Amino acid sequence: MACRLGQRIVACLILCAFAGCSTTATISRTDGMAYEADILASDANSLRVRDSYGREMIVSREEMADIDHPGNVIYTIGLVLIAMSVPMIIGDLSHQGKSQQSEWSGMGLVIGIPEAVTGLCLAIPGWVHYRHSKHEAKAFEDATPILPVPRPATFWPYPYPAPYPYPPPQQ
Repeated sequence: MACRLGQRIVACLILCAFAGCSTTATISRTDGMAYEADILASDANSLRVRDSYGREMIVSREEMADIDHPGNVIYTIGLVLIAMSVPMIIGDLSHQGKSQQSEWSGMGLVIGIPEAVTGLCLAIPGWVHYRHSKHEAKAFEDATPILPVPRPATFWPYPYPAPYPYPPPQQ
């Protein structure tokens, strides 16, 4: 019974890790727009991407402001969980043979092992998605642009949404 429950929990964690991590890169454009797409290939001047509708397109360096690769956040969260669980597990294992056992002995294993498994279930898929996206965009990211790429700057004329509570300032 406990073994089946553990297997179901691990299967649920793996499913959440794969479903919760986006597999598409967020590509920010210089006009302020952003879209989600899979990076298929790259060269020094452009990226070949596929959007969620299956359309393939080429995005040139001049149109692109930034690339946010998928998986980096979930990979980091997984590594943090693993880093938090390791001291609990090591601390509990190093004091296992001591004669002064308390009611808290063994809690490092009880909390640390599921936390480490959760961290692995998050870190591994996140790392796979991140490395795949970085590999496909490597030629583009390693190339030095000929001209600096302008970054979008959006400035609203007034800091308050319309309708304004008072007339605009006189110049």
